[in-house]
Formats: sequence, C-alpha cells, structure tokens
Amino acid sequence: AERAILAGTFARTVGHDINNGLQIATGALDELRARAVADAGQLRLVDELEASLSSIRDWNRRLFDLGGARLFGEVRSMDLAHTVAEVAQLARRHEHVREAQLDLEAPERLPFRGRDVLIQRALLNLLLNAAEAAGRAGRIHVAVDALPDGTARIVVDDSGPGVPPELRQKVVEPFYTSKSSGSGLGLAAVETCAKEHQGALRIEDAPLGGARFVLELRPLVGE
Repeated sequence: AERAILAGTFARTVGHDINNGLQIATGALDELRARAVADAGQLRLVDELEASLSSIRDWNRRLFDLGGARLFGEVRSMDLAHTVAEVAQLARRHEHVREAQLDLEAPERLPFRGRDVLIQRALLNLLLNAAEAAGRAGRIHVAVDALPDGTARIVVDDSGPGVPPELRQKVVEPFYTSKSSGSGLGLAAVETCAKEHQGALRIEDAPLGGARFVLELRPLVGE
C-alpha cells in the first residue's frame, strides 16, 4: 500500500519533470537558432536536443504505467559517473543553469546498479533546484563518489541562501514550495529516489555558502 501511494505521488512529479525537459529542449533550440552559420557545435546541440526529447517521450509513457516498476525505471548496471556527467551536460541547457558556474567532480568510472531513470530524474531536479537558489551567475558544485560499503553518494552544493534547519524536513514533502511558480514536487522526486534505493537524502550547509544536498544510494541487487 505504501509503495502504491508513493507511486501515485511520483506520477505527479512526472509532469514536473516533463516541464524541465521541455525547457532544456527550448534552451537548446534557442541557441541553435541564434547561430547564423553552421559549424561543428550545431551537431552537438542537435544531439542534446534529441536526448531531451527522447526523455520527454519516455517520461510521458510512464504516466500510463502506474501499476508496475517501469514508473521508477528498470534496474540496470550503469556507470554512475557517466550518468551524472550526462545529466549535468543536459542541465547546462536549462535557462536557470545556463549562466551559472557548474563544476563536476567525478571519478573516471563508478559502476553501480540501480533504477537509471529515477537517478537521472533526481539529479536533474537537484541541479535545477540549486540553480534557482544560486541565481544567475551563481555557483553549483556536483560531486559523485562511493563509500566503502558500496553506497553511491551524489553531493550538490550551491551558493544560494541555504535552507534553514527548521525547514529541511519540510522542503522534501510533496507539494511544499516557497516559490510562487513552484510545484513542490522536485525534491519529493529526489526523496523517492533515495527511498527506492534504500538510501537517504540529507540537507546540510554547503562550503559555497548555500545548501548542500547529499543523496546516498545503495546498489540494488537481485532485482
């Protein structure tokens, strides 16, 4: 029953994520249109646009499959370092991230087994949340590594105002938002990812002066 309730809540976050994907695609298209002369960079932009649109189509299909695990993505073996780098590159096309300084710290490879779509979705939401908090020309730092017990750890820092200790539990609840145009579902999706991987989401103070979000994920075995 608890998983069914969680799935219903998460279904609403898909609409939130579709909007994120659309904004990424729009940002890439705007940049492409601004190029008066074709060059090698255009092919890269088209590839990124196609990746975003493919994600949108995939997320949309999942809205009609609420009864199964496909809503959360399949359990796969992946290179988590590569996944984080790909999501960071996509996020750089979003209007909130485009002017920010986004730094990535990751090992060359980080083998992991988990729900790939869920992890991609969670990281994108963390990056967009950080960018909105940091503001234009703000700083975002992303790091991924593994703990000795095999738990993967993704850390997102920003230079924004931070999250007061008394609100750190509240901000991850579904539909809670302090933004006039927010849905209150982005961080709820991150919390869902943590629970699905028997992990945790913590909010701390960041060395950059803002908030630090620590997402810990345990590898899923036997699924």
